[in-house]
This record gives sequence, C-alpha cells and structure tokens, in this order.
Amino acid sequence: MRKNYEHKSRWGFDRDLNILIAKKLKREREKLGISQEDMAKRMQTTQATISRIDRAEDNITLTKLERYAEALGIDVVITFPIKRKRVNL
Repeated sequence: MRKNYEHKSRWGFDRDLNILIAKKLKREREKLGISQEDMAKRMQTTQATISRIDRAEDNITLTKLERYAEALGIDVVITFPIKRKRVNL
C-alpha cells in the first residue's frame, strides 16, 4: 500500500455486519486451507481484494458474497433477527 494512503471503505451493509461476515468468510477459507492467493484465483480477482474482504475493508455486496461462497463450495444462509420493541402495559 502506498505511504500515507488510507483505503476508503464503502459500506454496503452496516459496518458491524460487514465485519461479522468478513470474519466468518475468512474462518471458512482458513478452515478449508485455502490461501488468499488461491481464493483470488478461484474468484478471478486479486489477492489484494481477498485481503480487503478478510479485513472488512471492502464492501461485501451480495454478488461478491455469493461468488466467495461458491468458490469455497459452501452455502450462505442469511437470517435476520427480529427486534421487537418492549411495550409497557
């Protein structure tokens, strides 16, 4: 990376959710013994892109998430917790 360069992240998801997804993807990749370089080849992208995904510095779009999961040979299941407001009666 260039000296004094700060990567500007563009968040597609909430930042915390993006970090959680990045950690899970990295954990799955490492569990399967796939290096960043090999992952980049599988996704037809660069190692730098995979590194940014691992560090949650790259925007995880649904398309990129699907490509990543396909390259790992895994399914992605997304659940959304429902937060209910507490009502005082």
